[in-house]
Amino acid sequence: MSTAQAVVRQRSVSRAFAAITLGGGVLAFLFAPQAPIGRMLWPATVALDPAPVGAQIGLFMLQGAISALAFGAGVAFLLLGREPLRRLFGLGRAGLATATHLAVFWLLWSWWLHEGLHMVAGLHAGRLLAIEYAFHVTLIVAGGVLAHALLTLGGGAARGAGR
Repeated sequence: MSTAQAVVRQRSVSRAFAAITLGGGVLAFLFAPQAPIGRMLWPATVALDPAPVGAQIGLFMLQGAISALAFGAGVAFLLLGREPLRRLFGLGRAGLATATHLAVFWLLWSWWLHEGLHMVAGLHAGRLLAIEYAFHVTLIVAGGVLAHALLTLGGGAARGAGR
């Protein structure tokens, strides 16, 4: 593939990533627990007591928008990230490429679901523990997979530079 073709392909992938991120983000925002459409998907949400006021309302909305965009970026990475990672890691590290692919997806995508479940779980100890383990522990594992992948790639680059 020529350099010009590679640039055109990269731009196409970048545009697709942005479109999927935005489209997925808008859908996730519309289907959030507090959104009108979201009430069809989620059971009754737990009311905050006291209810947010003033800037808190805007900050909750901004945080929801960020999580929704992360959801869209996770979907985009799931759809578009596998092949670039396979090329980056090479054939000898296909398992690590797959683990990294899924880890990055989970690190981005899971926040929307995590927040939604918190909104419906309330302060029920059993539900909170399930959320903590299902999300926090798996996010820590995903971060560990990503750290291992970067150290592995960095070690390969260092070995290649010393030749």
